[in-house]
Amino acid sequence: MLRALAPRTLAQRAEEAMRGQVVHSIAESADVLGMLAMMSDLNCGSLIVSGAGTREPVGIVTERDVLRKLEPAAPLGSVRVEHIMTPSYCMATARRDSTLDECLATMHRGGFRHLPIVSGDEGSWPVGMISVRDLSRELALESVEVAARAPAGSSAAAAAKLTVAELSARRASRVHLAGTLKIVAELAPSATVSEAVATMRERNAGAVLVPTRGASIAESRLGFGIFTERDYLRLLGSFARLGVDV
Repeated sequence: MLRALAPRTLAQRAEEAMRGQVVHSIAESADVLGMLAMMSDLNCGSLIVSGAGTREPVGIVTERDVLRKLEPAAPLGSVRVEHIMTPSYCMATARRDSTLDECLATMHRGGFRHLPIVSGDEGSWPVGMISVRDLSRELALESVEVAARAPAGSSAAAAAKLTVAELSARRASRVHLAGTLKIVAELAPSATVSEAVATMRERNAGAVLVPTRGASIAESRLGFGIFTERDYLRLLGSFARLGVDV
């Protein structure tokens, strides 16, 4: 369906989608407190990690690493970036002449949401970064145009008529409602951030829905919010900017 809705975008080269962005990096020996402050200030979801005295990347650290590997009780100033990063041997990259279709396939195959773009062989310093958000934006821009001018009966027209429910049906089991999910007891709207993070880790989910009116999503009806990995990163980043070693 993506090929019907956004063929031009998928054929686009990675270097064209990078749009002159700067690749931000941090040393593996840096502490997580400083890392979180940097990510919050830059409003970015990933940083390339450099080794001591080398320009060769030794890994990448992302908001998913923060959620999955950073223990809530650990003092942020005592944890080093290397302790939570994804090492380079587990990190996928793409060349700058790769198409976005190839980038998307690589990200889907490895379960990656950030893909460093390199100009040379694997192990060379990245010249750019493409995220799932970047791809979504590029695809959405063309999809609207294609769907608007697609003739009736075409594959693009059929794709444009798909509902969100149909597209998300296969992932429905990965949407977890913090207000109705029972672990030991039902999580209340007053559930702490630590409890929300524990739920996201346990269920391999990037977000949880939280009721704001009533004790459950069913009671809350439309009164619910969503807590995501990026929210958690921003929260920790706020503490880091204030110098609070939580």
